[in-house]
Amino acid sequence: MRPALIRHAALPVTRWKNDAGRRAEIATGKDWVVGFAWLDEDAPFSDYPNAARTIMLLEGPGFVLTIEGHPTVRVERVHEIARFPGDLPTQCTILGGPCVVLNAVTSGLARHHVAVMDVTEAAAVTPERDEIVFLVALTPGVTFVSGGATLEPAPRDAIELSGPAEARGPAGAKIAKIRIAPT
Repeated sequence: MRPALIRHAALPVTRWKNDAGRRAEIATGKDWVVGFAWLDEDAPFSDYPNAARTIMLLEGPGFVLTIEGHPTVRVERVHEIARFPGDLPTQCTILGGPCVVLNAVTSGLARHHVAVMDVTEAAAVTPERDEIVFLVALTPGVTFVSGGATLEPAPRDAIELSGPAEARGPAGAKIAKIRIAPT
């Protein structure tokens, strides 16, 4: 099966669950969501009961997450990843300006893993049985090859794998690999 590009520019933008910010979902499932969020101003994060969350800075100066009243996570570098519980009160404070982030949230019968990879490290990626895998282009020049198709994503475009795929590009080109699996 040939994958289709999930174009970032075509994703509908909606409000967070708590209405404190904006998001665009790449995809959702019964116990998971993968998407983008805009951190335009300081705001509390939405509560996701019994969930694990991963957030990656894509653009902007960074942010601090204060979890249960304690500054816990500080992210200041593009492509830096932070993992934290989704069901604890979390306040986000932006550091000097708006940010854009990539999010993965799982709960219930799902778990996830997010990694940033240089395309030279990515080689072939094959979903395991019962696993969902997304590849997201983080930099220009990335090409995805899967199912006999060669796809040329813009930064932040994604594909959901239905079989083996490969990411290619110039030295230094980066992708995010998001794996979602049953617990």
